[in-house]
Amino acid sequence: MNLMKREAALNYVWLVPALFPIFLFLIYPIFYNINLAFNDFPKSFLSVIEDPIFRLALRNSLVFALAGATLTLVLALLVAVIITSRESSFGMWVAILTLLVWVTPEIVTAISWNWMLNSTFGIVNWILIWCGLLKTGIPWLGDPLYAPIIVILLTVWRLLPFLALLFICGILSIPAEYLEAARVDGLKFRYIFKHILFPALRYPIIIAYILIFVWFMNDTAMIMATTGGGPLHLTETVATLIYKTGFNYFKFEEAAAMSIIQFSILLAICIPFLLAFRKYWWLMRE
Repeated sequence: MNLMKREAALNYVWLVPALFPIFLFLIYPIFYNINLAFNDFPKSFLSVIEDPIFRLALRNSLVFALAGATLTLVLALLVAVIITSRESSFGMWVAILTLLVWVTPEIVTAISWNWMLNSTFGIVNWILIWCGLLKTGIPWLGDPLYAPIIVILLTVWRLLPFLALLFICGILSIPAEYLEAARVDGLKFRYIFKHILFPALRYPIIIAYILIFVWFMNDTAMIMATTGGGPLHLTETVATLIYKTGFNYFKFEEAAAMSIIQFSILLAICIPFLLAFRKYWWLMRE
């Protein structure tokens, strides 16, 4: 009996090397951030809430996340259907292009698009001028109208492969007999999607939407490498503002307070999705 207890205790000892970096780089920073945020409570929170730039950044974050996650979800479903369709002759090429986008580092993608959208030597303006659609180059990333749209589209373009691969796996898990029978019966695509594809993809859709929504709220690389939060803070998000407040202005208490506010908002948004997923999961198990 004592030998078994010693072996059980020894098993926990072997976990220490793995738990130490988790504690050092994940658990400790979380508690340190909470302590930092409430160190000057409620002054730090009031200062953040009363800041018009923070309110604008919060609005931008929610708009970007809602619009971007929805657009990414729709396009990923479309790409997944094209790739898995036997009737599509270019599905393989779509898959290759999709994977090329995913394997490219995000910072490389952001800098590349920054060059291509440059108003002076960018290839996008050059093509549009050559086609006669423009007379002079447009500062896409510096224009208040275009910059927010460009940021959303670039992030959608970056995250699209991840969701597409997730949905491809979901579609391929459907028994081929179901889809074949639907095609033989001459059912239109909307009926196939409604009665076969969508029921099989409900679980991946819920999880994917949560992941992409959180990604849009927390993403900094794409924005910092393209617009830097400008122009006029119209592409500023809470994530980029936290970075600037903490590491540019050294207001760590306010940056920590911003992170607590964003975390609370994300938690309030994600809980209904998780509860819906939990209900669906238990129904599937039964």
